[in-house]
Amino acid sequence: MSAQVYTQTIARAARIVATGHTAIVDAVFARSEDRTAVERAAQGAGVPFAGLWLEARPEVLVRRVEQRQADVSDADVAIVRRQAADDVGPIGWSRINAEAGLAAMVLEATAYAA
Repeated sequence: MSAQVYTQTIARAARIVATGHTAIVDAVFARSEDRTAVERAAQGAGVPFAGLWLEARPEVLVRRVEQRQADVSDADVAIVRRQAADDVGPIGWSRINAEAGLAAMVLEATAYAA
């Protein structure tokens, strides 16, 4: 996603939380400045923030992308490989094993977000 798309997405989430609702911003957040921006937006809105960083080995991610059908994501195998090679810097968010089953991931995410 471009910086402009991140800016728009974060602004939309800020408007949502301003109405008293919860917002989930689902994106790669590979750049530290994008992670900081979404954290600051939550702080500015006076709402709690739970940053969740999902991790999986590149081969698992590639296999999942190859198996997608009718998916809204524009990420293909080349994008997944490029993202896996990128240095995302330090991650201060709670790390979740995205290789685990969905139920295990939900339990782990819920524990961090509570």
